[in-house]
Amino acid sequence: MPRPLSLLSVLILSASALFQPVLAQDTFAYRVDLSNPADDLFHVQLRPAPLGQADSIYSFTAFAPGVHQVLDFGRFVTSFQALDASGVEIPTARRSTNDWYIADPTRVAELRYDMEDTFDAEVESHVVYPMSGTGIEPDYVAINTHGLFGYFVHHRSTPTTVELLYTDGWTLGTALGIDAAGRYAADSYYHLADSPILIGDLSVASRQLGGISVEAYVFSPNPAITADTVLAVADDILQAAYEFVGYSPVDRYAFLMYFSDTDAQARNSSFTSGGALEHSYSSTYALPARPEFLPLLGDIVAHEFMHIMTPLHLRSEVIAEWDYSQPTGDDQHLWLYEGVTEWMAHMLQLRGGLVSVDDFLNKMSGKMRASERIGSDWSLARLSAEWFTDDGRGLYGDIYQLGPLTAMCLDLRLLEISEGERGLRDVLVDLMEQYGTDRPFDNATFFDTFVAATYPEVEEFIEHHIRQRQSLDFEAFFAPVGIGYLTQGGEGEDRVLEVDPNPTPEQRRLREIWQTNRAE
Repeated sequence: MPRPLSLLSVLILSASALFQPVLAQDTFAYRVDLSNPADDLFHVQLRPAPLGQADSIYSFTAFAPGVHQVLDFGRFVTSFQALDASGVEIPTARRSTNDWYIADPTRVAELRYDMEDTFDAEVESHVVYPMSGTGIEPDYVAINTHGLFGYFVHHRSTPTTVELLYTDGWTLGTALGIDAAGRYAADSYYHLADSPILIGDLSVASRQLGGISVEAYVFSPNPAITADTVLAVADDILQAAYEFVGYSPVDRYAFLMYFSDTDAQARNSSFTSGGALEHSYSSTYALPARPEFLPLLGDIVAHEFMHIMTPLHLRSEVIAEWDYSQPTGDDQHLWLYEGVTEWMAHMLQLRGGLVSVDDFLNKMSGKMRASERIGSDWSLARLSAEWFTDDGRGLYGDIYQLGPLTAMCLDLRLLEISEGERGLRDVLVDLMEQYGTDRPFDNATFFDTFVAATYPEVEEFIEHHIRQRQSLDFEAFFAPVGIGYLTQGGEGEDRVLEVDPNPTPEQRRLREIWQTNRAE
């Protein structure tokens, strides 16, 4: 049952005047009323910085970074108003699924809109997966901020604050910081849209991981699943991830997890299998509230956490200056953001001693079979650029199969060329130092940049296996570390990767470096 509102919240909600935060002139201030979860609506107020005639369109997100599906959050808006400083309504009109026209933006003192949550919204197509969406439930509220807050295209770099009114006694989890007035603050719309929020009857736990404060905020109807049990599953993974990176690239990281019961799963079938979505300093998880799923959480946590390397510290201007109105058709580097991250998620477990070499090779052999079943002839570069097309959507899963396989072979090729001095992890860290969070790389020239940071021979690898779709010769790539690509059983049977028990001294040396990132 919802807890009663505090007296302060009641007084705030009873005020009839326009929302009047004390703010700098160049700040956008949001207030979200979540005090009555039973009405299943987000009640949003925005007091914007001064607007000009060019700001006549207010937009909601159609596509978001890391979410490879059509979102169209404007579908869920049920009312929209623009008001001047005297509370007089300014004419508005819906121009498209996600865009609202404002007749005289220079007069706007406040926008107000109500929005349905996506968890149980009835839509005919493009169901929003719960890890990417918004939910209002009796005991918690999940906000992927890209789904709730709209934007003016010319003000996406303007500082933004958020004030949230919600049931007394609930806990709020987010990676956003708090300003002197107690509001959650983002330095731009990009930052805000990249910072999800979970509020409710949550359990909370934290760990210190080198210089990173890791926090877990968990809602679960099953008392066997708590923030402590989640971090207990993730502890070894996170330690291995920290050691894989070698330093603390962020100060703070938040896991926001909402577990669903059978009732929630009946209302949204996407909850039955679950999933996760990365953000720069946090990640959201929508999972069934079944303890037997917890052991599977390790691989998911490893993948989402490793996005602190890419795209957070290594990304193009396409990601840094995201256009929320359309997919990134000119992006060539999904192989890096998702494929390499998936490789890191498994490689860090090998190097951290959490899985054996045989376990790692079995996992990669499984990805080989999965990629073969998909049966695509698309290159990673084409998949990066055309995932949103009718043909591309059906092949998108290959980015998590062919992508890490290609990264694995690139790592082996780099180790072979450098005689064990540098692998893919070392190159990524060097590039992170060169670019970082404030300096995106040039999308069009990054392949040249990558070759310049490595070796001339890598250009051929990129051309054949990322720009084109030439088959990876696993036997040749693994030969330098004494691992074979063998046929199981008779003719036509699956082929698997297996360790040669009698490697040459040089193969043994390179294998040790590959497996541990250090020489014997």
